Amino acid sequence: MRKNICLTVLLALFWGCASSGPMAPLDLSAPGWQVKQGQAIWKPETKKPEITGDIVLATNPNGTSYVQFSKTLPIVSAQTTSEGWAVEFPPENKHYSGRGNGPKKIVWLQLLKVIEGRELGEYWQLVHPSSDFVALENEESGERLEVHFQR
Repeated sequence: MRKNICLTVLLALFWGCASSGPMAPLDLSAPGWQVKQGQAIWKPETKKPEITGDIVLATNPNGTSYVQFSKTLPIVSAQTTSEGWAVEFPPENKHYSGRGNGPKKIVWLQLLKVIEGRELGEYWQLVHPSSDFVALENEESGERLEVHFQR
């Protein structure tokens, strides 16, 4: 029993040290970045109110994609690279990251997939997409994200 507790503590320390910190700042004015800006409406889930704000979405041929949703200050930022993903919620002082494609239930990672032309996670439906509009909906949770890009 004591051996299992020690092993659990060691594994927790290892994974805690291996997790990355906040996302490194990106220079979206650097060569290669394609940046779109617009307005978004995010309804986190059925019982929560909608939040409207500004959105910046950027892609780079190096395999990095980035989105930031803000209302005066950032509400959420998400980034994908060829190696992994990261999502930050600054108002809540929360940061999540990992390798691979990331959790399928995080709408911001799904938005980046849509922009990259990749397949959506199983929980999401793409609603009436066009060159200046994208909407993602999760009927199970009631979460919805509508993005209107500037022309």
